[in-house]
Amino acid sequence: MDKSGEVNRHTVRYILLLSLLLSLCSGCNRQIANGQQSFNKNQMACNNLFNRAVAHEIDGECDTAISDFTKILENDPENVSSYYHRALLWGRIGKLDHALADLNRALEINPNDASVYTERAILMVQTGNHAQASTDFSHALDLDPLNEKAFNGRGILRAKSGELALAIEDFNRAIEINPDYAKTYSNRAAVRMLTTDYIQAMTDFNTALHLNPTNKDAYNGRGLLWSLEGNYNNALADLGRAIKIDPTLDQAYFNRASVWMQIGRLELALRDVNHAIRLAPGKNEYKNMFMVLKSRIAAASNPI
Repeated sequence: MDKSGEVNRHTVRYILLLSLLLSLCSGCNRQIANGQQSFNKNQMACNNLFNRAVAHEIDGECDTAISDFTKILENDPENVSSYYHRALLWGRIGKLDHALADLNRALEINPNDASVYTERAILMVQTGNHAQASTDFSHALDLDPLNEKAFNGRGILRAKSGELALAIEDFNRAIEINPDYAKTYSNRAAVRMLTTDYIQAMTDFNTALHLNPTNKDAYNGRGLLWSLEGNYNNALADLGRAIKIDPTLDQAYFNRASVWMQIGRLELALRDVNHAIRLAPGKNEYKNMFMVLKSRIAAASNPI
């Protein structure tokens, strides 16, 4: 059996579901502007500070934004919006415990905030607490039946649990609510790949990229789809675009290594999988491919 094909088949499902999780973690930029609540009338300065903090958040200036939201909370310790936004920022920089603490505090103050339940559900998916994630998504949708981010998140949770038909239903609902929600098209495409509905998957990836030409997950997913269909030139082009958009996207290096491997470019495959391992040293799938490649390169160098 061709070991390159063996590695590819065994890892397709893993990579797709990991791509889904990354899309979920990225969230929806429309949410950043939501949740701003009025402050007490004697807190106009805090209101201005809040606006400045959100501007820093949108610009990706996480530390500065966190500092501003913290200052607001020192003066107004029950400001749900500041807890919510600061939690998003903690999540961006990988401080998930801090994010969870802020979300829990926000829900203590206001147990009827759908956006906070949605973000906590996403965090629960990230930390592997799928039961709590499911509960939080349900609360969010009870409070706001038009919450496309909650439908998208629950769809990812269901996909990770193997409930692919239900996942697609949730993605369909998210798209009905917001037809311009590019990330959901990418997620639905990934699930359609798992069901081998490659035609519809390609349509979804194309739509996602039409809506957002810098969607790295869509390029990564479409590149994988091209490779499954044997169109290696297009696969390499899309995976290269994903890497150009985000040079830290370890999955794209791994997927491109798989393509190089399938067309016999073993040294290039080894280079890419080495890069993937440097970015994500804990992933056994990458190490397994590395070992297969080293073995094949050694065998080619020393024919019997």
